[in-house]
Amino acid sequence: MTTCMRLIGEIITPIVHEKHQFYIKGCKVTISSGTEENVKGYLPYPKKGHYGKLSKGERKAPTIKKCFPGSWVMVTLGNGTQAQKKLEWFLGLDNLGSHTNEGMGKIK
Repeated sequence: MTTCMRLIGEIITPIVHEKHQFYIKGCKVTISSGTEENVKGYLPYPKKGHYGKLSKGERKAPTIKKCFPGSWVMVTLGNGTQAQKKLEWFLGLDNLGSHTNEGMGKIK
């Protein structure tokens, strides 16, 4: 029997990623501006921000990437034990996205 588990959390610092929906080890992560779905079952689209970074000593243009504040929703499918293992692994994460060593993407 397939189980669908859903985990909802809050973003402390914006997550740097190209899109607001992505997969991590078979778990679908959606970033949204709220946690309540609309009539059609979709989460509200997140507000988009930008994260820029300068490199010291190098002569090149600054890198500017998309970042998303708000809340996140993780959905996983599988039988009871598989979904539970994915959920426990996901609860152990502190950061999502790129530039996590610079303090971006902290989640709660």
